Amino acid sequence: GAYTMRAAYLANAGQLERAEQDYRKLTSFAEEQGSAGYELLSNFYARNQRLDQAVAALEEGLVANPEDLRLKRRLMKTLFLRGQAQDQQRALGILAALQEKLPQDPELMKLQAIQILQAQTPESLEAAKQKLQNVVKLEPTAVDAHLILVRIAMQQGQYESARDSAIRAIGSNPDNPALLSARAGAEFLLENTQMAAQLAQL
Repeated sequence: GAYTMRAAYLANAGQLERAEQDYRKLTSFAEEQGSAGYELLSNFYARNQRLDQAVAALEEGLVANPEDLRLKRRLMKTLFLRGQAQDQQRALGILAALQEKLPQDPELMKLQAIQILQAQTPESLEAAKQKLQNVVKLEPTAVDAHLILVRIAMQQGQYESARDSAIRAIGSNPDNPALLSARAGAEFLLENTQMAAQLAQL
């Protein structure tokens, strides 16, 4: 609507105080629109490195709309991003609750895989790999999930598997520079230097 467009314009023009007022106005609209308003307000704060206010806006939105999954998802991501004491634990709790409601959601599966990877054990690599394989089956255009799969295979010294993962990913995401680079890296480690050089030039 008009407030959204004006707020975005003001924010881009550096008039942050006036932009904030318009984003705040959006939160006072009817329930569904107001819920989107809290998300837009939080995104505005996050873009301007005001993460405490970004979290507070989402918490305020969830008081008004306690079952709103979009707000819960955004709060989870913002808590992961802020990374203060207890943020990680809170975000993981929200992630677990969302996964109960949305077990086949690719983004939630990917976020869980990223958390599992932090353990850096052979078991965690395998568990994360399985989750990410499910992600790319459900959403073949999830480039970041493909790249993590390639990286896991490389870490495990499975260079052929890394190359094959990159080739499959490129099939769904042609000409993606990051995937072409990932394949070039795998080809180089397999001593296919000519192919690696050709890919590096693309």
